Amino acid sequence: MFTAYQNAWDNRTGLQAQYRADDDTAIIKAEQKTELDRLRAGPDGVLYTSDDDTTTYTFDDNGNIYIDTPTTYTNSGGGGFCRSRWC
Repeated sequence: MFTAYQNAWDNRTGLQAQYRADDDTAIIKAEQKTELDRLRAGPDGVLYTSDDDTTTYTFDDNGNIYIDTPTTYTNSGGGGFCRSRWC
């Protein structure tokens, strides 16, 4: 019985395929959170202090991190910027 279970796990067959996919997703999300926390902690390495990085980071479909910046800014006439393409 154990051998059948181990083969299903190793070969990602049956329900084990979904369990492995869920595990893989959870591991990736945890690694991404760790990396974001490291970046956001700033020079002192501690979150929620005055030197924290407030940059908005995003992960693409391949798991690569990048700074999320609007593609265009349009002057809204009110002294600020409109991030919507409908401005």
